[in-house]
Amino acid sequence: MKKRIRYEKTEAVSLVSHLDTLRVFIRAMRRAKLQPVYSEGFNPHPKMTFLLPISVGFTSEYELVDIDFSDNLPEEELKSRLNEALPEGFHVLSVYDGVHKINQIDSVDYTITYEQEVSQKLYEFLNQPAYITVKKSKRKSRDVDILKFIKSFEINSDILSICLCANGENSLNPKFFSDEFLKWAGIDTEYHIHRSKIYTADKRAFF
Repeated sequence: MKKRIRYEKTEAVSLVSHLDTLRVFIRAMRRAKLQPVYSEGFNPHPKMTFLLPISVGFTSEYELVDIDFSDNLPEEELKSRLNEALPEGFHVLSVYDGVHKINQIDSVDYTITYEQEVSQKLYEFLNQPAYITVKKSKRKSRDVDILKFIKSFEINSDILSICLCANGENSLNPKFFSDEFLKWAGIDTEYHIHRSKIYTADKRAFF
């Protein structure tokens, strides 16, 4: 019985890495007496897949993991038992049958909150015809116009609501965006990044 679990990751656990998050869920399933399906071979492990896990330091209300359970339990019971077993900072919001595949992820909504008022500089930066910078990946570096990876945005004082592309090479990390903006603006300030939603190419919520 494969189920998709949507959960939130709050400030209290924002520094927990993806690998440690995997361990958190494995321990929670053990405490909740939930039986995942295990892989075969010399080192069996629970069959679970995290979809676009959030970077360390961010918070999120749209984290997704697919888990294959051996028991056919009601979705509300799975949700309740996991929430009782998960540590503070992790909270399951819903359990359901997954609809979309990971390659259907197209864009992501983020809220970026800056510790000082940056609205005028943000407006100037985002309304440039282009902003070319070096974007590095594991395999290569290339010059890109990062403004092309922005689907939409809204500025409200020190808060930026922004929708960024998240489709393979045509993707933009919100931290990379913020660091480039602050470097361009000559501003030294801290900021906080929160993920609120994931979309498919037709702007439907990714389920």
